Amino acid sequence: MLNGILSDVIKTTDVVRLYEGSTLLGSATVTGTDWTFNLNSLSPGSHTYRVVISDAAGNEGSVSNNFTMEVDTVAPTSVITVDAKLTGDTTPTITGTVTNLGADETLRIEVNGVIYREGIDSALSVNRTTKTWALVIDSAHALNVDGVLNQVYNVDARITDRAGNYSEVSTHDQLTVYSDTAIIRSPSFDYMAEVQPAFIIKGTAGAGEEMIVDVRNAGGMLVKTFSSADGSLVQTANGSYTIASIAWGTIRLTSGEYSINAYVKVADNSGGQVSTVEHFTVIEPNTVANVKTTYDDTVSKVYALSDGGYWMFYASATTAAAGTYGLYAQHYNASGSQVGSLVTVSTASTGSSNGNYLQGIYLYDVVVKANGTFSVFYSTSGGRTPNLQNFDANGVKVGAEVNITSTLDFELTPTYVSMENGGYALLFVSGTIHNYNVYQMRYDAAGNALDTKPVAITTGSNYNNGFGYTLADGNNYTSGNTLGYVQGNGYAIASTTQGMSSADIGNNNYVVQYMSSKPGSTKTDIYMKVHSFTTGLQVGDEVMVNAQTAGYQIGGQVVALKGGGFIALWTSNHESVTSSVTGNTGSNGTMDGFDVYARRFTWDTATNKLVALDAQEVRVNTSTDGTNGVAFDRLNVHMDVAALEQGGYVVVWSKFTSTTKSEVYAQSFDAAGNKLGGETLISTNSDARQDFLPAVSAMPDGGYIVSWNNADSSAYWGNYTSNINSVTVNADGTIRGHGDNTAYANTASYINGTSGTLTGDAAVNTLDGRHGATVLNAGAGNDYIMINDTHFAAIAGGAGFDTLVWDSANNLNFGSIANKITSIEAIHLGDKYANVLSLTLQDVLNASNTTDVLVVQGGATDSVNLTDTGWYSIGSQIWRGDTYQVLLNTYDINASLWVQNGIVVKNNVTTMAMNMDSLTGSEESDVITMDNNHQVINIGNNGHDTLLYKLLNSTDATGGNDHSVVNGFTVGIWENTADTDRVDISSLLQDSGYIGAADASYVNGVATLGSGNIADYINVRVENGNTVISVDRDGVGGNYNSADLVTMSGVQTDLATLLANHQLLVI
Repeated sequence: MLNGILSDVIKTTDVVRLYEGSTLLGSATVTGTDWTFNLNSLSPGSHTYRVVISDAAGNEGSVSNNFTMEVDTVAPTSVITVDAKLTGDTTPTITGTVTNLGADETLRIEVNGVIYREGIDSALSVNRTTKTWALVIDSAHALNVDGVLNQVYNVDARITDRAGNYSEVSTHDQLTVYSDTAIIRSPSFDYMAEVQPAFIIKGTAGAGEEMIVDVRNAGGMLVKTFSSADGSLVQTANGSYTIASIAWGTIRLTSGEYSINAYVKVADNSGGQVSTVEHFTVIEPNTVANVKTTYDDTVSKVYALSDGGYWMFYASATTAAAGTYGLYAQHYNASGSQVGSLVTVSTASTGSSNGNYLQGIYLYDVVVKANGTFSVFYSTSGGRTPNLQNFDANGVKVGAEVNITSTLDFELTPTYVSMENGGYALLFVSGTIHNYNVYQMRYDAAGNALDTKPVAITTGSNYNNGFGYTLADGNNYTSGNTLGYVQGNGYAIASTTQGMSSADIGNNNYVVQYMSSKPGSTKTDIYMKVHSFTTGLQVGDEVMVNAQTAGYQIGGQVVALKGGGFIALWTSNHESVTSSVTGNTGSNGTMDGFDVYARRFTWDTATNKLVALDAQEVRVNTSTDGTNGVAFDRLNVHMDVAALEQGGYVVVWSKFTSTTKSEVYAQSFDAAGNKLGGETLISTNSDARQDFLPAVSAMPDGGYIVSWNNADSSAYWGNYTSNINSVTVNADGTIRGHGDNTAYANTASYINGTSGTLTGDAAVNTLDGRHGATVLNAGAGNDYIMINDTHFAAIAGGAGFDTLVWDSANNLNFGSIANKITSIEAIHLGDKYANVLSLTLQDVLNASNTTDVLVVQGGATDSVNLTDTGWYSIGSQIWRGDTYQVLLNTYDINASLWVQNGIVVKNNVTTMAMNMDSLTGSEESDVITMDNNHQVINIGNNGHDTLLYKLLNSTDATGGNDHSVVNGFTVGIWENTADTDRVDISSLLQDSGYIGAADASYVNGVATLGSGNIADYINVRVENGNTVISVDRDGVGGNYNSADLVTMSGVQTDLATLLANHQLLVI
C-alpha cells in the first residue's frame, strides 16, 4: 500500500491519480488530506510512482515528486535453530543458534501466542559474535503453571529482513514444560506413626535442574531437605520421586505438626514448578511400661471400661526364683495414668505358675461388668484351689473370698462366663500330665451354686482335653528339632499348653472350645460345643473347629462378636506339615511353620446346630517366618483375641524368630471377617529382648489395648525377670502415641437394620446395610459401611477415613453407584470372592470430598479394572504393614489410587505393567518376602528388617529368585545392635545336602568361620564397595553353579561376619 499527504483538501469532484512511469494505475482513496492506494502482484525490482490531481473533466494539475520503491520477496537465507528443552521451569530460557545473519536481518520468536522481536523486546537477545540467541520467558507469560500434564510448546523462531520477509520455520515442538509438582498424600497423611516417613512426589526436573523437597516444623524451621542431586530423592518411572526412610539419616521427627512441599530448582532460582504445601502430623507410638517390679511380672490381662480407662491384672513373683506369684490389679484412666492404689487380689501363690521357659500358665480370669464392678476367678496354692472374689468399681473387695470346693488334682485355666441373666458359669481344666478334662460350676445372679460340685463336660483319659503338659501322640521328638520332625527317641519339644475357652452366645447358652487329642485326631484338634446354662447339659452336637487336620491344632480362644456369632482362634502347623517332605522345614521357609488361625461360627437356634460362617480357617498372620502364636520350640501358647465394639475382632500374637527373640503383632478384621490392612507390629523390639504372652481388650472407642511380657533374651533359659508393657491402638490401626490429644468418642458400635436408615455418631461405627437398610449415614469417625448389592438409596461416610465393604460375589462398577455415595476413602472387596472393581479417575475424585486418594483392599483373587486412560504405576509403598501399588493419573496431578498388593490391576481388561521395581520398607521392623517383582529394596532406617527368600523354583540356581539390590542394610550383631538387618536363605538350601551348623564366632574380635563346608554353598564378596551374596544350592555338586542373589549397596562385609552376627540364616 502506498500513501501520502495532500497540501490542502481537494474538491469533491477532484481525484488523485497514481502513475507508474507513464502508466495510470488508478485513483487513490482520499480522506481529508490523506490518500492511499493498494498495490497488488508487484514484480521484484524498482518501481517509480507519482500522483497527479485531476478534475472531473480529466484535466490534470499539480504533480507530486517521484517515489521509487524496491520490491523484495525473497525470504532470508540465514539459518536459525532452536535447542530442544525439557524443563520444570515455567519461565525457561529458550536458546538456539543463528548463522549468516545479514546486517538488515533480525529475529522474531513466537511462543504460546506471544511474539518477541529483536531490538524491541529486551527478553530476546542475540549474540552475533557467538551466533547464538536466548529468550527469557518472564513471569507475566509463564508457561504451564500448575499444569496437570506435561505441555509441549512450538517455538516459532524466524529471521525477518527489512522488507518484512520471514524465514521458514525449520523445527517444531522444541519446548516441553513439565507438569506441576505435587506431594502424593498417603491414605493416613494427617496421622503418621513413622518418625522417618516415606513420601511420593509427582513431578520431573529437567537436565541441570534439581527436584527439592523441604520438610519444616510447625514454626517454619527447615528440618530436612531432600534432593534428586544427592540421591535422597529416588526417581522412579513416569515422572515421580520417592523419599525412602533411609534418606532421613540420623534425623527422626518427634511428635508434632509438619509441612512438606516440593519444587524444581532451576538455574536462575525462579519459575520452577512448585507444589502445594501439605501438612502432616507425626504421632510417635507410646509404649507404656505399666509394671516393673524387682521380681518377675507376668501373664497380664487388660479389661476396658466404658469411660475409656481400663484395669490391668498381672501376676508378680514374690521371690527372685519366680516360683510363687501374687495376683494384682491397677486401674488406669483413658490417658494411661494410674487411678488409685494397687489392688491386691491374692498373695496365696496365684496368678501364674511354671514361669520358666516362657510358659506362664494363666491361673485367673476376670469379668468387668457394665457398672464397673468386677469379679476375679483364680486358683491358689499353685493351681490347686479355685476361688472367686468380687470387687466394686474402685477395686475394693466385696464380701469374702469364695472357695469353690473341689477334690480334683489341679484347677487350671480358670474361665468366667458371664450370662445375660446375671448368672455365671465357672469353667476350668483339671488333671495331670496328659489326663486333663474340662469342668464347670454354674451360679445364679445371687451367687448361689446351681451345681453341687464341678461337673465334667469332657471325658476320656490321656486326651489332653483343654490342657497339655508335654503333648504326646506316641511319637517322640529330638531336642533341638521342630515339631513334626521325628528322629529316634528323645522327648517332645513341648510344655504346658493351655487350650480351653468359653463365651456367652445368647439364648441362655454358652459355647465351650477346647483342644483334644482324643480318638479321631491325628495329633490334637480343636473342638466346640454348646451348653445350656439352665440345665448345664450339652445342646446339639459337638463339632471340630479346624477344617485342616494335619499336624497340631493347639490353644483355643473363643469370643462372642458384637454383630452376632463368635470367633474361634488357635494356632497350627498344618501348612508346613502337609507341604514338607522332611518335616524339618516347611513351605513357610523357617522352623516348624506354626501360624495363627481363626474361624467364625454362629449358633442356629432353630436347629440347635453350630454353623461355620467361614468355609475353612483363615490364617491370621501375613508373614510366615518364625513361629507364630507359640514359642520357638515349645508348644506354650502366645496369642489372644477380642471382639471389637464395631462388630469385628482383633487378634494379637507373639512371633518368635529364635529362642531369644520375639515380637508382638496384631491383625484386625471387620464384621464380615475381612482383614483390615496388614498385620501391625505392636512391640517395637530393637534391643534383642523378648515380647511374649500378649493380651488384648477392646476399647469403647473402637480401638484396643494390648499388654505383654517384656524380658531379657536370656530369660528363655531359666528363671527370669520380665515386665509388663502396653500400647493402645486406634480403630484405624495406628498406635496411639505421644502428642495425640484427640478426644476419641467412647460409643463405637455395630449398627444393623432390616430397613430404613442407619445412622452413626462421632465414634467408629459399622453400618451393616446387607439386611435391607437403604440409607446409611456413618457420621464422623473412621467407619465401615457394609453392602452386598447396589439397591441402597444413599451412603454418606461423613468425616474421618471411611471404608465401603463390598460383601458380595458380584462385581462392582463404582460409576454406577457413585452418584449415591459421598465421603468414602477406601473400598474393601472382601477376602471371600473373586470380585472385579471398575473405576475411573472421576470415581477416585468423587469418592471422597476431602482427599483425592482412594484405597482399594481385598483378596488375592480380586482385581481392579480402570476403564479410562492416563493411569500408570509409580511403584509400591508399605502402609500399615501391607504393601500397596500406587497409581497416578496424568490428567490429575493430585489423584492417587492405592491398591493392596496381590490385587490385579487392569486397564480396560488388559493387565497393567506395574512399576514394582522398587519397594520401600517402613520405619519399623519389616519382614520382606522377596519376589521377582522388586529388584530394588529400600530397607527402613529403624527396627530389624528381614529379607526372606523362598524356594520358588526347585530346579533354578537361585531357587527362582532374581538378583536384587538392597539399600540401607545395617551390619551388626542382630541381638545387640539397633537397626541391624538380616537375610534368610534357609529355604534355598532345603534338601541341598548341606547338614552343617553354618556357625561362626568372634575370636579375639575377629569373625571366624567354624568347621564345616558352608563356604561351598554360600559366597560373600565385596565388589565396587558393595557386598554380593551368591548361592550354590548343591555346593560342590554339579547340578548348580554359584549365582548372585543379592547385592547390599554400600556395605563391606564377609561371610564369617554375617554368620557370627546372626545376620545370615542358612539352616
